[in-house]
Amino acid sequence: MPSDLASEPSHPAMQSVGEHPWEADTLFPESPDRDSYGFVVGRRPRICSRDELIQRCSRVQVPDIRLVWTPEAPRLLPMTEVPMLQPAMDARFRSAIRLSVFNVAAGLLMAFLVTRSGESARVWPLWAVFFLVPAVRSLADTVDARRAFQRRRQQAPPWPPDRVARFAVWISSRRTRATQALVLGIVLVAVCQLARGLGPSVMAAGLVKDAVRHGQVWRLFTAGLLHAGIWHLAGNMAALLALGRMVEILAHWSRLAIVFLVSILAGNLFSLVLLPRTTSIGASGGLMGLLGFLLVLGIRLSRGLPPRFLRSLIGGALWVAATGIIAYALIDNAAHLGGLLAGIGLGLALVPRGGVLPLSAGPQLARAGFAAMAGLALVAVACVVVILTTASP
Repeated sequence: MPSDLASEPSHPAMQSVGEHPWEADTLFPESPDRDSYGFVVGRRPRICSRDELIQRCSRVQVPDIRLVWTPEAPRLLPMTEVPMLQPAMDARFRSAIRLSVFNVAAGLLMAFLVTRSGESARVWPLWAVFFLVPAVRSLADTVDARRAFQRRRQQAPPWPPDRVARFAVWISSRRTRATQALVLGIVLVAVCQLARGLGPSVMAAGLVKDAVRHGQVWRLFTAGLLHAGIWHLAGNMAALLALGRMVEILAHWSRLAIVFLVSILAGNLFSLVLLPRTTSIGASGGLMGLLGFLLVLGIRLSRGLPPRFLRSLIGGALWVAATGIIAYALIDNAAHLGGLLAGIGLGLALVPRGGVLPLSAGPQLARAGFAAMAGLALVAVACVVVILTTASP
């Protein structure tokens, strides 16, 4: 499915052209077949009957549909903008809420069983971080989305454009080479860790506080690219793909590199000072920096962003805080705090008031971003060299 903007006439429900690309009349391409019904999975259009489209839209599936088309609309549209799919959307939200409630109930049941087994101190924090808290947040997000849809459908068709859905489709269609490069570098470091052993690699390049105090200050950077295992790596890389994509698309890749590098350093400095006796690793400081940067962007440039953008970020921050409180023995909250404050500070410095999204970057900022990206590449190479030459299985 092409992602380029088309130039043909728009649907009647999309008459106004906004100043941001996700508000343009021509955001979505023309329907593949104007005499039929259909939907798009990934980038593949699939023609179907009216009843099949309604049935397909009423269920949450993987992979899920991105856009649909009908004979009444010359362009592809989000499901939430098609009046005939109103019953299907009602069923879809009910199904999503039932699934979220089931996940929350399953999490609570497992917490009860773990507590009865006497292993709550060891197992409960992990279960809460990876299952229960995300399930609660998913339920809250689904309920919020359903309320927003119900408010829109109270208006007579043609309904106003669904800015949240349009923004999500626009974001998902952009390329994010800098974010992908960061993920690739961190995964390469993780492969070297697995090859040489997690424990030895952490001692070789992690944030061993005594080693830093004795002059190995480079650990303040290398520790940010190390991880404690597959689950730690997977969770952080999922967060980097989401937050990094948002920063890179909305604020330019140069700001992404600067914020990530500086926030890793700030997070590890906070950890060094506030938790002087623990050994720390992980990209959480950089991730919290990206979150803090986006919070500033969401506040300063809220006029052009979808209604739930800032609320979603605040929910993410609260989720991190909740997991930090529950699993305080497993999470470096000092690094989280340092990274968050660094991201907020960089947001105040690098996000102009009244700017138009997506933000551009001048020559000086672009050079600084290139230097930061080169610095991150150097840190990744240093991690690999130190792990392979120092750590032993």
